[in-house]
This record gives sequence, C-alpha cells and structure tokens, in this order.
Amino acid sequence: DDLTTAQWKSAFHKLTSAKLFRVTLTGGEVFTRTDIFRLIDFITAGRMRYSILTNGTLVDERVVEELKRENRLKRLDSIQVSIDGSSPEIHNRSRPDSFHRAIRGLRLLQREGFPVTARVTIGKNNVEDLDGITELLLEEIGLASYTTCDASPIGAGCSCEAELSLDQRDILRAGLSLEILVRKY
Repeated sequence: DDLTTAQWKSAFHKLTSAKLFRVTLTGGEVFTRTDIFRLIDFITAGRMRYSILTNGTLVDERVVEELKRENRLKRLDSIQVSIDGSSPEIHNRSRPDSFHRAIRGLRLLQREGFPVTARVTIGKNNVEDLDGITELLLEEIGLASYTTCDASPIGAGCSCEAELSLDQRDILRAGLSLEILVRKY
C-alpha cells in the first residue's frame, strides 16, 4: 500500500522543512499514480528538485506535456528509463511485454529534450547482451551514457533469485564486458 496524496503532501512539506533539496520518485512505476503530477507540484512548491525512475512504458505525449509545465521542468534533474535488453526477446525476459513501449517512451523523452538516461539491470537474462544494449542505447538511440546495477532479489525478484541474480562467474563476465565497452565508448 502506498501513501495517500494528502500523506505525500505532508511528507514533502516535512522534507522541505528539513531543508532537503532533492528527491527521487520511483516505484513500482511512478506513472501508474493518477496523482503523480500533483505530487511533483508538491515537490516543486517546496523548491526541491526531483528525478524520476521509470520503466518508460507509460510515457506518452500526455505525460510529456504534463512534465513540460514550467516548475515541473525547471526543477527536474533527470528521468531514468529501465532498458534491460537490445531486443524484445531479451528485455522482455526481465520486464514482460514492455520493450517497444519502453523504447518509445525513452525516444519520446529524448526527442523532447528532457534530461533522460537509461539504467540497465544486469542479470542472468541479459549478461550476454551488454554489447547489444550498449549499441542500442549509445549508437542507435544516441544517449551519452547509461548506468548499470545488478539484479537484486527484492520484491517480485525474491521468488526467482536463482534465475535472475548473477553468480560470481557472471559478475566477472559482466565486469570484463563493461570494462571493454567503457574503453570503446
């Protein structure tokens, strides 16, 4: 269960009073909240800056227009979209039936000039695809960079840790691949 709009408003007011300068909105998926733009307005009214972590699937023209409103855009630090594969076959193993919508959301944010980046959660499903993911994000889409993290057994991931989480050999493979990609790009 999540907080109500009024509870979030109170929480953001307390954060403002505590002189907090930045918050990150994450989920689940932040854009499933029907009040997300009101929450962002509470943040900006407190003169805080914010970032958004999203899977990108619900980012459409309406979301873009809402985010463009003056204080919302002025106080936005970044929007990070999760991309976990260079193709639907790989990405959808971790995030079912979402690749095309995630890429569409990422491209829309980029085209509209938002401070957008991508995060790749490295797991057993995509550890062999880091070259392809990098080519997609940096060459085809044209991002300047992306970040990575490893698949963690939290939330829904707890029930399938062995199928998702990297073992020591996978961690070494990912590290070596990323080292080569950093030098290349």
